Amino acid sequence: MDLIKTRSIIQYIQPFSSVSLPTMSSSLGMSDDMLLIQIEQLVEKGKLKGRIDLIDQASLQLLM
Repeated sequence: MDLIKTRSIIQYIQPFSSVSLPTMSSSLGMSDDMLLIQIEQLVEKGKLKGRIDLIDQASLQLLM
């Protein structure tokens, strides 16, 4: 199940340079907290290159 979640998150993010975490969590049917945990793990493992901005707008900015 974790592999499916990981692939879904990565596929959702790929076409964008930044995404809104609340919009993404509602699109994927996940809670905001669960999505944030998943994204943090993907960034830590190096599967996603990005920055999570929780102060200004709760978004993920992807780095190329």
